[in-house]
Amino acid sequence: MVAPGQFVLHSHVMPDLPAGTYTVQVEQDISAPGATPETLESHLQVTAPRFTLPPDQLLSTFPPNQGQGSFSTRLPQVVLKRRTLPWERAVMPGPSLPPETPWLALVLLADAECEFKGGVPAAQCVTAGVTLDGPDDAATGDCIVVSQTVVDQVFPTKGELPLLAHVRQVDMYDTELNMGDDDGWLAVVLSNRLPQPGVRYRVCLISLEGQYDKLPDSAPADEGFTGVFVYPDAVANLGTLTYATSGLVDQAAAAGVAGTASVLPDKTVSAVRSVTVTDAWSAAGEARAVAAASAAPASTTAQLAGNIHAVNMGIIAPFEVLYTFPALASWQFTCVGAGDFRSLMQGLDVGMLGTLPPTPPPPQPGQKPPPPARDAPEVLDTGHIALAHISRAGEAGKVWYRGPLVPRPMDREQPGPTGLLPLLHSSDQARRIGPDGRENLALAAAFEIGRLLALADPSVVAALLSWRKDGFDEARRSVLLSLEPLLSTLGVADIAAGFGARAGGSVVAGLGAGGAARLGPVRPLTDPGRPITGIDGVDLVSLLETGLAIPSATVAQLLQPVAQRTALNVPIGTQTVDLEALAASAPTELAGLRAASFGAAAAVTADLLAEQ
Repeated sequence: MVAPGQFVLHSHVMPDLPAGTYTVQVEQDISAPGATPETLESHLQVTAPRFTLPPDQLLSTFPPNQGQGSFSTRLPQVVLKRRTLPWERAVMPGPSLPPETPWLALVLLADAECEFKGGVPAAQCVTAGVTLDGPDDAATGDCIVVSQTVVDQVFPTKGELPLLAHVRQVDMYDTELNMGDDDGWLAVVLSNRLPQPGVRYRVCLISLEGQYDKLPDSAPADEGFTGVFVYPDAVANLGTLTYATSGLVDQAAAAGVAGTASVLPDKTVSAVRSVTVTDAWSAAGEARAVAAASAAPASTTAQLAGNIHAVNMGIIAPFEVLYTFPALASWQFTCVGAGDFRSLMQGLDVGMLGTLPPTPPPPQPGQKPPPPARDAPEVLDTGHIALAHISRAGEAGKVWYRGPLVPRPMDREQPGPTGLLPLLHSSDQARRIGPDGRENLALAAAFEIGRLLALADPSVVAALLSWRKDGFDEARRSVLLSLEPLLSTLGVADIAAGFGARAGGSVVAGLGAGGAARLGPVRPLTDPGRPITGIDGVDLVSLLETGLAIPSATVAQLLQPVAQRTALNVPIGTQTVDLEALAASAPTELAGLRAASFGAAAAVTADLLAEQ
């Protein structure tokens, strides 16, 4: 496991079996006489991408596709999901190269440096004469066509190639790629060329399989290439070149003017097509203007049809050797502006530190006068500036504010006696009163910005909700236990640890003399009966005497209060039962019932037999 905030770099991770065809032989020895089992041979093919890259293997690219920004200080790179992918194929057949030499390279190409072809047959994605062993992973693919000059000046050298691919082991929960990766191991391929401001680039992840010998040696590349483009003349003359459907011609020759120019070798003229500069790969910008100013006048003028990267390289470099490389992935971006720290700091607007705007010129006669100039800002030598502020009570006033950048060193807040800085819980605790009585909201604003940034992180919000739920449950248990004295003697931790059953037993046992009254109001033992209709006007004594067969004198005494009652004389009848005689008479009494049962069973049986 990698600790959060850290990652581990590995120069390479080799696959157990590189891509290729393998034969597995299985032999078995049997000691039985005359047993000679045959050797089993099984063929298997280990595949890997060759002309196309599965979409799930491309995790991220830098610079992003169609991005625009200051990318001139970082090398372009691509992150691959499978850690062994750059080493799954042999860049050249045979054991002449170390196995850790990657077969993938990332090249950065500008205007007029390549011809990009999409959806061409797989056999045309490599240089003519190059044969790749094994089956292809796709029938068609993308490729780029480049000249020998581009390979020498832009492509990585043989010595650079192993240094431009590596493996990173990262914490899955500490990277923005955790939604696409599954194990924290990533393969990264870098380019060897820094983008230049004002140029639109195409980045291509190409395959060097079978064409490693086309790369330049580890010796330094041509030191004469110090500009932005390999072919600055083609870029500078983009607005004057004419591209014919079958060749490159001089505009005068295309118009039929004799003696002005001739058609380039092996080129024929058919339909001449003119396209504007805006159809080029890169938009006209500062870099193109510099290239156009420094380019020598061309004897042959032409204009390239369509996007510059789709123009035949035979037109841009008609007399050079051309190579074709498969492009497994490609994207485009535009580098604008300088992106290093020095250029950013030099272009920083420090007007808030007291720089006054220039005085506008006086209005001309008949023109509307300019709006009144704002008052000069009120600033301090510490970098604080006075700003208008409305308090929560709605009162307007002035406060001091300072950003993170200061014009001179400042004293930092020191830790307290415990060695820790004071902990703030709200932005109001960071409000300070300046010597002049105004509030200083610099720390309060920084605290609030930090709080909002933290709350924008889903993991922080989830942790806060979990903490709040646990605290609410504990507070609720504490309140419930405090309402019952017996339960309050037990701590919340005891209840949560499994003492709930014992607490319930203690409650039941502690009811004591109060009895059921501790559990709520006591209910009467009996409920009053519902009124009986039809007895209105009837003497109650006579009714009870008739219904219960009790003498009227006894009923009259029962209706008297307890204190006025006399001894009741209720006649009680007695009866003697001879149990032995009852047992002797039982067979005789039950004989009739037994006979009737047998008769009913016989009748049911007869009916069933008759139905069958």
